[in-house]
Amino acid sequence: MLQNIRSFLDESALLRPRRFITAPGRVLLALAVLVCPGIHAADWPQFMGPNRDNICNEKNLNFDWPETGPPLLWSLNCGEGYSPPSIADGKLIHFDRIGDEELIGCFDPASGQLQWVYKYPTTYRDRYGYNGGPRSSPTIKDGRIYTFGAQSVLSCINLEDGSPIWQRKIGEEMDLPDNFFGNGLPAILHDDVLLLNVGGTDEGWILGIDKTNGETKWKHKTLGASYSSANLGTILGKTYAAFLVREGLRIIDPLTGEQSGKTYAFRSRINDSVNGATPLIIDNQIFLTAAYRTGAAMVEFDGTGLKEIWRDATAMLCHWNTPIYHQGAIYGSSGRHSANCTMRCIDAKTGRVLWDNQNPRELSRATLLMVDGHFIALGEYGQLAALEVNPFKYVVKSKVQTPLEYPAWAPPVVSDGRLFLRAEKRLICYDLRKK
Repeated sequence: MLQNIRSFLDESALLRPRRFITAPGRVLLALAVLVCPGIHAADWPQFMGPNRDNICNEKNLNFDWPETGPPLLWSLNCGEGYSPPSIADGKLIHFDRIGDEELIGCFDPASGQLQWVYKYPTTYRDRYGYNGGPRSSPTIKDGRIYTFGAQSVLSCINLEDGSPIWQRKIGEEMDLPDNFFGNGLPAILHDDVLLLNVGGTDEGWILGIDKTNGETKWKHKTLGASYSSANLGTILGKTYAAFLVREGLRIIDPLTGEQSGKTYAFRSRINDSVNGATPLIIDNQIFLTAAYRTGAAMVEFDGTGLKEIWRDATAMLCHWNTPIYHQGAIYGSSGRHSANCTMRCIDAKTGRVLWDNQNPRELSRATLLMVDGHFIALGEYGQLAALEVNPFKYVVKSKVQTPLEYPAWAPPVVSDGRLFLRAEKRLICYDLRKK
């Protein structure tokens, strides 16, 4: 499969879609054109979905799976990386690495056919021996794609044909370190500003980048980067960005870079640790969670400062996955290691644990997506489960072992009734539509 992609990259002729997929039964064409009542095409244009809450609003999906799981539409061997795909305007954008190049590839989400590829060189090496591929999702908006690679290369390319618009080697410009695992954060877009938490050595930076030309609009100093993606939300009638950086939570005006109030301290006492989960903005409150004996906290923002509502060292300890809030409850995969990580539900008002599945082996560390009254949970060893959204007990509707191998760390994506799952070197597509 990698040879097919490589030969595609070496072609100088006009790009042509190529069919390099596997699908039992050869029913791709029929499935691609099937029209199902109650299903409407829904873009997933950025990390954590349209509203950055890991919630998909599609309805009438199938969660009664046979032992073999939902129908497998296609499977793609890909390069190194952990980046989940993004989908907009009928195009799936996939970010990975082959050899010494990072690649942004455009695929047909219905068939898996490759349409175009944009590539650029990279020399990143993971000092912990994981892999050298990108960690962050593409962001798609108004016909443009924005990616931030493992070596802190920020690219803006055309969605239609992959032609470059602008690119900045921010890592070289600012002499940024690789931190623990290279850059792992997507570029978050608000109006005409791209928000980047680039970090640093002794001090770090959050940048506001002009989306039209890539120039820096503002810089905000921090004490270091993290692996927690920023989140955007309307609080008291104004849009703010919540950044969980190395030392804690900061509330930033995304247009100016100005901070509101003091930093809320939230980090592990262990030096070799990271903040990985994205802050959840719930009205005028922000939920934080981290592993490494850190726990969880709910803080309230009144427009000028942050006030702690509750904090608990054991309630929820999300490592690199982000939990989901729904109707007063927070659901997530809690635990640092596979051997002790369980699915858990807590009360958002108090942090009290409402239930815990108490079975680390069922899903290990998992990522979640909520759609049509269910959670889709992807375990890091390729376990896939459909769970009821239930604040009273843990209920498994269906489960299956997918073809994905460890580590399957990218969160699931749903678009137009299709479920997209990414492991380290493989991307697969399931059909969740009711026939």
